[in-house]
Amino acid sequence: MRSKINGYNSGAALWRNISCDRFLHQVKVPVMCLVAKDDPVTRSSLVPTNDLKRNPNFILAMSDAGGHCEFYYRDREYNRYSRFTPQIVLKYFEQIYPYIKN
Repeated sequence: MRSKINGYNSGAALWRNISCDRFLHQVKVPVMCLVAKDDPVTRSSLVPTNDLKRNPNFILAMSDAGGHCEFYYRDREYNRYSRFTPQIVLKYFEQIYPYIKN
C-alpha cells in the first residue's frame, strides 16, 4: 500500500528507490546485518544479499525466525522465549575487535 501511495508500482520499486542499496559498495567499516526470514515488515526477499556479499565489510546473518526487531528463540531449559540478538552482537564485536582497535 505504501508503494502505491508514493507512486510506485510495487514494494520492490519503492524499496530500491528509498533504500541505501546503491551506497553499500561505499561502506568502509565493518557492519553486521541481522535479518529474519519471517520479518513481517521487511520481506527477506528484498534484502540485497548479493550487494552485501560483494562488500567484505558486511556480515549478513539471516535467521529463519526472529520477527522485525526482537529476535527470539524457544529456550526449552527454562520453558520461555529468550532473545538471541545479544549473543550474536557480542560475538560479532569479539570477532571484529582485533581489526578495529587501532
